[in-house]
Amino acid sequence: MRYLYSEWSVDLRALGLARIALGLVLIADVCLRWSDLGKFYTDDGIFPREMLTDPSSPFYHSWNPSFFQISGGALWANVLFAVALFVGVMVVLGYRTRLFTILAFLWLLSVQIRNPLILQAGDDYLRLMFLWGIFLPWGTRFSLDAIETESKEHHHFDLSVFTALVQIGALYLCTALMKTSVEWHSGADALYYALSLDQMIKPLGTVIYPNEVLLSALTRASLVLEYLIPVLIFMPWQNKFFRSVAFIGLLLFHLGIELTMHVGLFSWISISVALILLPGNWVDVLERVFRFVRSIFFHVKYILPYRNPVSMKKLPNAAQFAILTLTTIGVLKNMDLLGVPFGKMESAVEKVSRGIGLHQHWGMFAPAVYKDDGWYVYEATTGDGKIDLLTGKDASEDKPEKMFDRYGSARKRKLGENLRFEWNSSIRKPLCDHLITTWNAEHPKKQVEELRVVYMLERTLPNYQESPIRRQELVHCNCDD
Repeated sequence: MRYLYSEWSVDLRALGLARIALGLVLIADVCLRWSDLGKFYTDDGIFPREMLTDPSSPFYHSWNPSFFQISGGALWANVLFAVALFVGVMVVLGYRTRLFTILAFLWLLSVQIRNPLILQAGDDYLRLMFLWGIFLPWGTRFSLDAIETESKEHHHFDLSVFTALVQIGALYLCTALMKTSVEWHSGADALYYALSLDQMIKPLGTVIYPNEVLLSALTRASLVLEYLIPVLIFMPWQNKFFRSVAFIGLLLFHLGIELTMHVGLFSWISISVALILLPGNWVDVLERVFRFVRSIFFHVKYILPYRNPVSMKKLPNAAQFAILTLTTIGVLKNMDLLGVPFGKMESAVEKVSRGIGLHQHWGMFAPAVYKDDGWYVYEATTGDGKIDLLTGKDASEDKPEKMFDRYGSARKRKLGENLRFEWNSSIRKPLCDHLITTWNAEHPKKQVEELRVVYMLERTLPNYQESPIRRQELVHCNCDD
């Protein structure tokens, strides 16, 4: 244990920074989701609650613990979002940190269960890190809880720290192992296919996209880094140095993704979690900046109800047992992702992991990169002719100059991606009805009579070839339905 403490311990200040960063990401997540509350989180939107409770629904699970199941009205959803915003602020401030970390985890679990059609890997990562944060001592630095009790001893290692490091390593190892297609290995053109998706690419991505040699090199470097991360995290000697290498690699990796592709909050979540890897000498420099933050905390503590300062305590036996149990289930779930056969246990692992919030999937561009690019046209018929509900102008099937702008957000883009899959066909009619209802409520003088949701498919071909664009009509509905 002394050896593990000296080699694998983390800096408590780094944990505090990670908590603050993840709290800010949580606030951003709440605000972004809140802007689409009516569409995604009420029964009047595209995903009513019966989609989760009807056994015949493809989204049904035997147990879906979600506060959003209590009511499908907008009022209740607004209350939950307001509470979540307050919880996020308390996590950032580090006030009653464990309590508000638990509430943050429960809210994330609830909101993600409420609408699975708009989720991506970053959502799993954020939820899981708040789950492990319940046990982590990340409220002992840079927090209102510990503003009067911070000691000069910053190194810490226990079972909760080990589990958090395992979770970080598991993400990158699993996604690397799941990348089994030729484009990730001998072909080395995975990044070419990723940046060929006009619905995801950013301006910097368009700059590097024509450079085939650079894209091939970055593809290989990305895969090598994902394999190396767990090795660097658990290197048995000079661990602080190797974790520094891991942090720099992850910082550059995720900044590169963020600058070139629209991936929602995934990059910021990953960078926030990577702060846990920061060694003490790095935090010594950063702490000078946080002296100002600490002075703010001293003033804020008098605004909130007084509480006794917290101190570092050993994890109780019950907490250690809970961590071991959760870690075992998490490992089994990741093994399931990699195709390890469990026989009759497979269903049990899925049900248990989903019921307690440990379900996860790390198939980022794996096993192959998604190649069905395209855009939606919401072709509506009114008394004056045909219009596109996205623009309010004449309907056109011409390729838009900025395809992502037609979606408006990463979650709406993800919805559009999932909408095309046949197993999600049950959601198409509610979407069509919602679009008509919303438009007619906002435009009483220009009512929509019928609507066709059309996808203009442009499949990505190798070597910068252009493919013909195909029109796919996914659903047709009218205001009388």
